[in-house]
Amino acid sequence: MPTLGLASNISPVLAIIMSATLICMIYSTAVGMFFAFSTRFATPETNRFKALSAFFAIVGLGLSQLGFSTLIGTVYPMLGIIGLIMIVAIIWVWVRNRTQPIQAQAQTSS
Repeated sequence: MPTLGLASNISPVLAIIMSATLICMIYSTAVGMFFAFSTRFATPETNRFKALSAFFAIVGLGLSQLGFSTLIGTVYPMLGIIGLIMIVAIIWVWVRNRTQPIQAQAQTSS
């Protein structure tokens, strides 16, 4: 981490403070992301939500042990493919819906 290296070059005390700050930043990001992900599957403050949140956190912790490079090398290409599929689906629906009013007008005027 370049910021932590810079902080340790300035002062060892600053490096410890920066380490704690970085851990808090990572933790707060993870909590927010797991909360948002869990709310897609269950209503907050229910037992189902708590169980799913714990499950997703454990899965996330397990995936984090694979290593950042491995995880990014696997996840980013998958998300790219999913994104391309979604773009094609959106364009297809847009084109299909765009031609439907023309067909409906032709049927009503006949």
